Amino acid sequence: MLARVPSLADLRPHERPLPTVVRRRDVGAAAWCALVRDGVLRPVWWDVAVVADLPLSPALRGASLVDEVPRGVVVGRRSAAWVHAGGRAPEKVELLVGSGRRRVAPSGRRTSAEADLRPWDVELVGGVRVTTVHRTGTDVARFVEPARARPLLLDLVHAGFDPGAALRDLHALRGRRGVRQARDVLRSLADASGADDGLLGSLRPGDAVHVEHALDLADGGQHGGEVRRLGHLEHEPRQRDPVA
Repeated sequence: MLARVPSLADLRPHERPLPTVVRRRDVGAAAWCALVRDGVLRPVWWDVAVVADLPLSPALRGASLVDEVPRGVVVGRRSAAWVHAGGRAPEKVELLVGSGRRRVAPSGRRTSAEADLRPWDVELVGGVRVTTVHRTGTDVARFVEPARARPLLLDLVHAGFDPGAALRDLHALRGRRGVRQARDVLRSLADASGADDGLLGSLRPGDAVHVEHALDLADGGQHGGEVRRLGHLEHEPRQRDPVA
């Protein structure tokens, strides 16, 4: 049998595309430090990075959390707000499990709490289950102290959260934990967004908004600055994976 003669295509070097999301363990500590130093990779969360020239999207932020989210568990509250709207990356990912189910073992990178979640409260973002923008905003208003909840909610408004709709939904939760606090926070937010001179009333589609972002390499990518534009309300596409 005659040996196959190699073609020019066989002789060309084959380039391996760099994956979109890269973990330190994928490339080793030395290569990781070099890629970050040279600006090839941009840290997102702990030892997870993305290719530096890609704009950070909800799908990429969600993908960075995959290793810490067991099957059947949902990313919620402040961590879900970060997935949807960006901002300061969480030190620990907040996970929600169904009421009565065993909680996820805590670690240095995650915590867990019980929650009643309906199918329409959850969507798939970057390969992980995350509470929707609406459910996330409602939970942040209920369970995060008001001073910290307000900036998170403002970012979620830019991602499509409607404080007025959340206020209406609170009637069904009357008497439950955090509802009174949520009502006060959401009312102030709705008032601000509805006024011409309010906190959101002065913003227009395409306006640049400065938010904190996880880009500082000195502290593991937990601080930094980013200027991004109002996107979801202007009908720009947002990466989403359909829930199976």
